[in-house]
Amino acid sequence: MNSRLTLLLTATVLWIALAARPTPAQTEYKEYRRSVTLDLYFTISGDNKGNIRVSAPDSSVPVTVHIAPGDSIATGEPLAPAPDLTIWEDSIRAGDHMFDLTKVVDLAVEQHSDTAVIHFFTSSDTSRARMRLKQGNIIHGLSPVQIPASQFVRGHVVSIGGGVTIHGEVNKDVISIFGAVTVDPGGVVRGAVVSLAREVTVHPQAIVYGRLLSPRQKKAYRHQLWSRDREFRIDPDIRYDRVDGLDLFMGFAFEDHDSTLPSIWAKGGYAFESERWRYRFGVEQTLRKAPSVVVGGEAFRRLASDDDWLLNDYENLAFVVLAREDFKDYYESEGGRLYVTFNPLHRLRVNADFKVEETHWLDAHPRLWAVFGGHKRFRDNFSTVDRPARDSGQLDIEDKTLAGPALSIKYDTRSTGGILDSAGWAVKGKFEWSVKDWSSDFDFRRYSIEATRFQKISRESIVLLRAMFGSSDGYLPMHRRFYLGGLGTLHGYGQKELSGTRFWLANAEYRVTIPGSEFALSALWDVGQMANNSRLDSDVEVKHSIGLAGYIGSDFRLTISKRLDRSGGDAPKIFVKLTHPF
Repeated sequence: MNSRLTLLLTATVLWIALAARPTPAQTEYKEYRRSVTLDLYFTISGDNKGNIRVSAPDSSVPVTVHIAPGDSIATGEPLAPAPDLTIWEDSIRAGDHMFDLTKVVDLAVEQHSDTAVIHFFTSSDTSRARMRLKQGNIIHGLSPVQIPASQFVRGHVVSIGGGVTIHGEVNKDVISIFGAVTVDPGGVVRGAVVSLAREVTVHPQAIVYGRLLSPRQKKAYRHQLWSRDREFRIDPDIRYDRVDGLDLFMGFAFEDHDSTLPSIWAKGGYAFESERWRYRFGVEQTLRKAPSVVVGGEAFRRLASDDDWLLNDYENLAFVVLAREDFKDYYESEGGRLYVTFNPLHRLRVNADFKVEETHWLDAHPRLWAVFGGHKRFRDNFSTVDRPARDSGQLDIEDKTLAGPALSIKYDTRSTGGILDSAGWAVKGKFEWSVKDWSSDFDFRRYSIEATRFQKISRESIVLLRAMFGSSDGYLPMHRRFYLGGLGTLHGYGQKELSGTRFWLANAEYRVTIPGSEFALSALWDVGQMANNSRLDSDVEVKHSIGLAGYIGSDFRLTISKRLDRSGGDAPKIFVKLTHPF
């Protein structure tokens, strides 16, 4: 079984690495490269003096039109801006040459000093690939072109005699010879934007990746450096917990969610109670847009917790400050990781990484400040583990190294507008491997899978079902073991009351919204089993709890639940959740 898991992990990582290997088309995402099978059909150029020239490859004398500032061009069909230049909707006559616009397959835009040059290419190749290249373009001789917000154009957009307005997205160049070009708010152009005789106008809330070329409009000779999806931000942060106490951070981040520019981030701060500096910095590069392939790396010295799946740091911060209750257990992690993220399908994400971290034990500070809680003290770190196992586990954390690969998969079909608004699936799994041959102090394999179903029953009711399974091989140190009980797991049990090396868990919830309000009521049933270095069989007791919950909105939940076994300390447990538990 172990050899099969090793082979599966190795094959998957190699497959992702091969998929991530950049091809020329991927690395040159926005740069045009003409295929050698295309033939130059004709060329149109324009300079800053108002001279527009149309020439054929076999003609040494181009047809020239001079457009003075303020000149207007007569409309109608055909359009004749000069005696030897005539433009129809689907063709152009320049001197003795006739050019059929329906034969144009591709274009290329160049800039020479104060002159913009547009090459039009044709081909006698009628292959499927060549026809798809041609059909991706929108080319008109006279008519103005308007791309609505809902439209995506795979190729170029060209109007010889009319203007062009972009509300949607164009994958290549946008060109008008005698008209103006406008890119409105929300418009996206991945190539150049060119007007030889009129103006180029790009709204600040539009995106243009290529050059803006308008020889009569000097200011258009520039790149648009910033867009609505590109930002450089200062990133302050604050954390507060029973180990580090108050953490004050300052950082910065540069991100562009709609291009292949690398993302860079850095953050650093000081933990006043543990008297430790904290930092995290990294870089991430998109190799391919569709399907998405991203590689990255980061270095860190952070306060880590394996309880992040139960609640996030900001939710935990609220409990710490308001109620002197910290639900997480912590250890210090210092090291780095390299990773590849692959999105082969919509809503499916695969992540492979290799991490090396050195861990250290940190004591809790029981008397830290909180708004409420009276004389209550913060609990010790890993206080739910019995004392002998905790002492041994502390040795497994202090000055130890964990190193190895991990593979995680996530598939989520839930509504992005509201997870309770429609039916959907959320499935995720993770495989981790710590290998002594890679300078790790531990040798284990740890794997888990979680599947959640959101099933609408009616407009006011929904059933939430979740199943989880986790297992391991080898020796798991205390901070990498599985824990059940309390918040988000078996609600009738104490927080992290059960620990072990294998488990399964199932949660069922029937939720009914009170019509016309933000309130909802739920009935809960939790069942699970935990084994410690043994098999999950009939010799291991199955734990059950039932309960009720009240919601305000979709997230805030107050739960009261009771365990169904006859163990001591079986009083009902009350938990508050500030984010949705699933």
